[in-house]
Amino acid sequence: MNEYQPPWAADAACRHLPKEIFFAAEADTESRARAASACEACPVLQLCRDAALAKTAELAEDDDLDLDFGFWALTTPEDRIAIIVMRREHELHDEASR
Repeated sequence: MNEYQPPWAADAACRHLPKEIFFAAEADTESRARAASACEACPVLQLCRDAALAKTAELAEDDDLDLDFGFWALTTPEDRIAIIVMRREHELHDEASR
């Protein structure tokens, strides 16, 4: 079965790395460091982060959020949840200010 890959993934710095390093346990600092290093040099970092945030938000809406969802675009699942919450709070604040 082929996984869907967005067009920008062909330019991702991680495209040739083993997927396992992006789903490593927090204690596996070597894998986390390899993943972070690839992300830091990635020309599609923002596109990847946008996709990761969208997927995390989708999973959270469905109450299907698996915190093993992986390390994407220099973010952990917890980081992405915090970003989503912060964005929603800003949106609510902006709406209330109108």
